[in-house]
Amino acid sequence: MKFNNILTFLLIILTTVVSSQSKPLVPYRAWQFHKLDIQYVLRSMELAPQYNINTVVFSHGMIGTTSQLYDGTERGEQLQMLARKAHELGLHVWI
Repeated sequence: MKFNNILTFLLIILTTVVSSQSKPLVPYRAWQFHKLDIQYVLRSMELAPQYNINTVVFSHGMIGTTSQLYDGTERGEQLQMLARKAHELGLHVWI
């Protein structure tokens, strides 16, 4: 019984020490965009700080297929422009 009490006490102390030194599991707070609507995404990114958002995610719906990024359409250029703007606003970008 005494050993179990000591063991329990040590586990509580260890858990407290480890949890007090831990960083948040997910330091990212993100908005994900599914449609390549340039004006909507730009306006939303400008509002991000008001909502404590630090990351934007451009989903597969915005990207399309990989070949569409290089097939001469404007999709690749538009995504690069949005990523640059996000970085100017201090946002992380996930694609």
